[in-house]
Amino acid sequence: MSVQSFKQKVQFGAGALMAPTAIYLIYYIYESFSRFISRSFTHPEFWENHWMIDEGIKLSLNIRMMYFFGWMPTIIASIISILFGLYLLNRLRKGLFFDTHTAWVVQMLGGMSVLVIILDTIMESITAVLITSQNADGGWSLAYQYDPTDIKNLILAAVIFAFGWMMREAMTIDQEHKEYV
Repeated sequence: MSVQSFKQKVQFGAGALMAPTAIYLIYYIYESFSRFISRSFTHPEFWENHWMIDEGIKLSLNIRMMYFFGWMPTIIASIISILFGLYLLNRLRKGLFFDTHTAWVVQMLGGMSVLVIILDTIMESITAVLITSQNADGGWSLAYQYDPTDIKNLILAAVIFAFGWMMREAMTIDQEHKEYV
């Protein structure tokens, strides 16, 4: 396979992935905000049958607001992460493979993904404390809510971050060497 043929395939693939990624972004924004607004404000009865909450307990507005605003940084960071993914796909579609800005975008995509996973893990633990706080036994204590998928995703996101960082550093060193010679 020639370099030009490979470049065209990558450009085509990146362009083809942009539409489903953009559609997913719109879906994610709609679904996330709908779910959290519904559970927090418009349909608080969702919590009445939740398995973690004692029967007959109605979550107060303060707890539902803490739930809503607590999850917003995770949702916003997720949206930013998807936008970095779209931006990276657009750069690849344009044939901008090996430059420091593309490497920075890869690094930021990995970094934002790490942040999202950490925020999600923290909020899963905090959510359990929040929604059980009115239970008769006083609720759950703050504890790590183990999900092996989060650990796998965290490792993958950290590798993407490290790859972008190494790519950018290698390009910077290469450029310095070219300028020196």
